[in-house]
Amino acid sequence: MRKKFVTIVLFMGLTASLMAGCGSSNTSSSESPADTTSSSENTEAVNSQSGENVSGISAAGTGDSAANVTLHVVDINADNDEYNKAIDAFEAAHPGVKVETNHAVNDSQEVISSLIASNDIPDVIAATPEYGDVYKEFLYDWKDDADTLAQFKDGYVDSITEKDGSVLGLPCSCINVGLVYNKDILKEAGYDEIPLTISGFEQMCSDISEKTGVVPFIVPFETNSYFISAQMLDAYIITKDQPGSVCADKFNSGELKVSEASGNFSNFWKMMDIATKYTSGETLLEYDWEYACNLIANGKAAIMTYGDWAYNPITQFNADINLGFSSYPVSENADDSVTPTSVSQIAMLNKNSDNFDVAKELAIFLTTSPESAEYWVKGYGSVPCSKAADDLDSSYFNPLLQQSSKNATEGKCVDRLQNYYPTASGVDFMKDAADAIQGYVIGTYTSDEATEVIDDAWPVSES
Repeated sequence: MRKKFVTIVLFMGLTASLMAGCGSSNTSSSESPADTTSSSENTEAVNSQSGENVSGISAAGTGDSAANVTLHVVDINADNDEYNKAIDAFEAAHPGVKVETNHAVNDSQEVISSLIASNDIPDVIAATPEYGDVYKEFLYDWKDDADTLAQFKDGYVDSITEKDGSVLGLPCSCINVGLVYNKDILKEAGYDEIPLTISGFEQMCSDISEKTGVVPFIVPFETNSYFISAQMLDAYIITKDQPGSVCADKFNSGELKVSEASGNFSNFWKMMDIATKYTSGETLLEYDWEYACNLIANGKAAIMTYGDWAYNPITQFNADINLGFSSYPVSENADDSVTPTSVSQIAMLNKNSDNFDVAKELAIFLTTSPESAEYWVKGYGSVPCSKAADDLDSSYFNPLLQQSSKNATEGKCVDRLQNYYPTASGVDFMKDAADAIQGYVIGTYTSDEATEVIDDAWPVSES
């Protein structure tokens, strides 16, 4: 079960494309999507609302009921040719239906809130899972759509299920946090991959520095990139036996402090020490995620902490770079290494859409179809949650996604704590944790003091 945090759109700042605003023809919350249909269509709509997998429009269309229907989508992604190809396929299979998408990359919350305030709620919203909490009263609950939910890989639906059992969206894609590295630099230093022990990682960084002259390991700490170090911290809290959901419940109840969840927490400070051995904390505070990607791309740094979505921003600086992706070393036991993972976006359906049935089909299409799996991989560089991804050509997956899939197969991917950060008013665990980490790398805090700040940042009895 999930408990969502409220920091909106962390990694989606990687792209910058904002389309013009869009409207939607929607009823008020008291109206049914069947109110404007004929008697027979009304029955279909009611069945759909009850959770049965009933569609008011077939792949070939249904004549008048499909005529001149415009569906409005708001998402948090940049405009993309692969996405547009998928939408073209949906429209071709549904004559008379047009899909208009507002790609609200940088101000999605403002765009959606404005549309809701003007009673122009989008038919489908594709955004990060915490939006489900924000707009819950307007969203369709998929919990009874068993056939649809069965189309996703194990674990993904569970990870976005609310405590009351509701499923407020369909999982689109997942992201994995880890170490991104320049494979050619590692090879020059005598390594094919990153060692998965702390001591092995430390020795590798020494070898990289001595043999190549390149900065071995960087962690960007610039103000707008504060989330990156906090995302890394997850790996030193969660374990394969105690994933994010379990940890959060224990933190909320006061059974454990954050630093007590595993025996690996202190090793996070060792990783920070390795980074600051080669680049001062003050300098790292000037590095944002984009500059760090540039350093990796141009051979000025070997390894950075980031995620498997880094392929596109790095290759924009150097299309020929040979990239690798690794789980984090968290202890002296390589088997303890983890890759924090989570569903990054869900497709949410407006339960009061005037065109509910075909909007429902669109939400399902955007998350389970082969076309959608292809655009999530090729267009946005992320791993699809649907089983349709298993049938994709392996060449579609860039090297980082290939390694993420391998990590998952090897059991290294663990539901990350970030999915369950506390949401009490005035609480921002991620920012407080990042501030503590920054304080440590510039010498404001000792490791014990920074640990205390992080422990205190998670309130007990979070409901």
